[in-house]
Amino acid sequence: MKKKIAILLVLLMALVIPVNAKSMDAFKSGEIVKLEEELDSTTFAAGRKVDIKSKIKGIIFAAGETLKIAGENDYSFVAGKDIAVDEIVTKDAFIAGQDITISNSTIRDLYVAGAIITIDSDISRNVFVAGDTVAIKGKINGDVNLACDNITIEEGTEITGTLRVPEDATLKDNGAKINEVIKYKSKEVTINKETEIVTDIMSNLTACLAMMLLGFIGLFLFKGFFKKVDEFEKSPAFLTKYSIFGLIELFAIPVCATIGLLISIMALMIPFPIVILSLILYGVMIYLSAIPTAYYLGNWFLKDKVKNEYGIMALTILALYVGRMIPVIGGLIGLITVCFGLAIYVKALIPTKNTK
Repeated sequence: MKKKIAILLVLLMALVIPVNAKSMDAFKSGEIVKLEEELDSTTFAAGRKVDIKSKIKGIIFAAGETLKIAGENDYSFVAGKDIAVDEIVTKDAFIAGQDITISNSTIRDLYVAGAIITIDSDISRNVFVAGDTVAIKGKINGDVNLACDNITIEEGTEITGTLRVPEDATLKDNGAKINEVIKYKSKEVTINKETEIVTDIMSNLTACLAMMLLGFIGLFLFKGFFKKVDEFEKSPAFLTKYSIFGLIELFAIPVCATIGLLISIMALMIPFPIVILSLILYGVMIYLSAIPTAYYLGNWFLKDKVKNEYGIMALTILALYVGRMIPVIGGLIGLITVCFGLAIYVKALIPTKNTK
């Protein structure tokens, strides 16, 4: 569990980069983002400091280093370092971070992953928590599933369902009213599956929000590159052709780099740093492959419906990450995303001659 939380927190570091991108009604980004007005649509907010007090008629996606979330929305997806959720009204909340406090809120189902977690709210149904230390206070009208090392159930807490805790965890029950307590072994398969599902959701959410933020930065800094991507032919034939090119490059680049590395060591014909840099660039292109793929597909299918390029980027990246979670099909979507994006990057690095 500690390893999973560590990986989650490493992913969150990608979200704390300050951004100076343009601000739109549904897509807010900057060093400091503050929302107080009522919003009529699903909203994306990303920055170093994010403060939301809005009534949002849709879903809120919020990412940053320090977040304060209040107000009302349909569903809440929040990722960051220090997160304070206070007086929020939402159906389901998915929260990932390091230090998380949830207080005075009305939530149906709560999913949380973090290091230090404090829950002081009434939950209408179930709670799922993965982390190191958790303290719970309030009325939980369902089950509480915990995968934590240190657990405190505060006085006055009422859990109408079942409290599930690891057998080797430290549990402090300060006079809470609990219907049933079940202690499970950490390696128990059924519990692990529940925990892995929650962790996978949090990890995918964090990666998705990080990629959106990096996509916004790319749109702001590299307008020429994205203009070229927008000019590409929008057809299944083009998508298939470049996906095949990318698949070849996916295997060819590391092979060529390895050969170059051997030559540089044995014959000193190629400068050693160039080979290393090429491998680093190759890894970066694979990691960021979703950005050009999302922009291409978004401009193909959404350009007439969504007038803002930041909105196109965010919605298509979200669709790609959701698609990746679908069994079997998700693997194919992920492969096409990587191959097509890699081919676009290579094309940008090695432009073809103008034959006009």
